[in-house]
Amino acid sequence: MLARLAANRLHEIRQIFRQPSRSFSTALNYHIDSPDNKPDLPWEFSAANKEKAKEIISHYPSNYKQSAVIPLLDLAQQQHGGWLPVSAMDAVAKVIEVAPIRVYEVATFYSMFNRAKVGKYHLLVCGTTPCMIRGSRDIEDALLKHLGVKRNEVTKDGLFSVGEMECMGCCVNAPMITVADYSNGSEGYTYNYFEDVTPKKVVEIVEKLRKGEKPPQEIVSLYQRFCQLDRNSKGFISADEFLSVPEFAMNPLSQRLLKMVDGLNFKDFVAFLSAFSTKASFHQKAEIIFKVYDSDGNGKVSFNDILEVLKDLSGSFMSDEQRERVLTQVLQECGYTRESYLMLDDFIKVLGSTGLKMEVEVPID
Repeated sequence: MLARLAANRLHEIRQIFRQPSRSFSTALNYHIDSPDNKPDLPWEFSAANKEKAKEIISHYPSNYKQSAVIPLLDLAQQQHGGWLPVSAMDAVAKVIEVAPIRVYEVATFYSMFNRAKVGKYHLLVCGTTPCMIRGSRDIEDALLKHLGVKRNEVTKDGLFSVGEMECMGCCVNAPMITVADYSNGSEGYTYNYFEDVTPKKVVEIVEKLRKGEKPPQEIVSLYQRFCQLDRNSKGFISADEFLSVPEFAMNPLSQRLLKMVDGLNFKDFVAFLSAFSTKASFHQKAEIIFKVYDSDGNGKVSFNDILEVLKDLSGSFMSDEQRERVLTQVLQECGYTRESYLMLDDFIKVLGSTGLKMEVEVPID
């Protein structure tokens, strides 16, 4: 009896591992040339994306340009309608001056890179535990049934495809999906979250997209999150309420950020978060970061202001002497000294230096 139960259980486990891959990246464990995917097909970045590629590479030291492989692959994928042919990967390898195999290794490792064609609207269902418990399998089944496709297939009209992605960081509002919108090329590419979805809601999202409409779920999700933080329904979020988000409270810059977020109403809340979205311009992000460094709000940043933030960010990983040496060198390369006071335009110049990378993340999920 026990032997039969064990055998049945082993059979079930084997069946699970025999299921087809759920990822557009790992669906192809090898490459076979096809008419639209072979090394000798010409591929290059568009004129606009060549400029973007230069800007991306400028954020890395000149002798480490290969570190830009992930954002450049992402840019290539956006340009090519959501997937990466071999010739696009070869083009990235040429830009960062590495052997193509180095780029293939990255593209085949991360499931966010698609090595097979996807639809203009690529629907990704979160497959990790919180979303699974909340019914993500039903969400996926509803999408596949409504679109008449299997996993890793594209609808006949080329509009839709369905895949799976690992945790998207919105467990509090599970289950969720994202829609990678490639309908307008890399210039109009968007990546939108839809939270608290149901089988009925995802079908409605598909039909709105089919009609060319943009579902308003993004702003709805933001409002839901705002209401969750505004516990007493005052119409604004206090510093203490922001600190209720564990990731925010643990952020080494939380005390500086609190001065900027204390008392935000919904309109200000959306404006603040928009500066940290992928759609925000570099200048928008720089303005927010400048305020983080300008702790006294006098419109200028000193050597010591920057040093204090670097100390918060690097902690014990760097000594005071190392921080001072790095910052002094970066300022000198940009034409400034330790005695210089940086206005916003000066700060942006330093921020773009290849020798220093400053980031601020504001988690709200």
